[in-house]
Amino acid sequence: MSPQRVTDWLVRTVAGPGRVRLAAIFLVAPLLGVVTAAANTLAALPFLLFPPLAAVSYSLFTRETRSVAWDVPVALTVGACSGWLAAVLVGAFRTLPSHPYTVSPLVVVFTVVFAGVSLWALNIEVPPAFAVGLLLPFAGVSPGVYVANVVAASTFVIAVHAAYRGVS
Repeated sequence: MSPQRVTDWLVRTVAGPGRVRLAAIFLVAPLLGVVTAAANTLAALPFLLFPPLAAVSYSLFTRETRSVAWDVPVALTVGACSGWLAAVLVGAFRTLPSHPYTVSPLVVVFTVVFAGVSLWALNIEVPPAFAVGLLLPFAGVSPGVYVANVVAASTFVIAVHAAYRGVS
């Protein structure tokens, strides 16, 4: 590829619709770096939360709409609460697995059902919310702390998104 073709491609990408994706990549990466640094210093903030948060963040920053998407922290919180509710419900009737990498199939079923019904009722479609709920057994912190971290991390992302949309 000639240098001129590379330059032409870069100009088209940066000036056109690729600008949004480039901005998302270069905003989401440092944003998640900050959240990960916080996770490394705070034992109560599990890193497992961040793969779905990364997916949601990228999706959020590449949305065409200029509005702030408060559905993201709501959806992720619904997912986390669904996982918590499912574990409590199943744990009341059965012994939950104690091995760190084993999850009760019933907890998975109820998490997906609770999250699916709740998100449907709220008319919110943020698929990583299901992952947030399903990661709860692996978080290594209490369910209440996990839900609080989901709220805090997703609200932080929304605040940065709101500032970005106000500037862009």
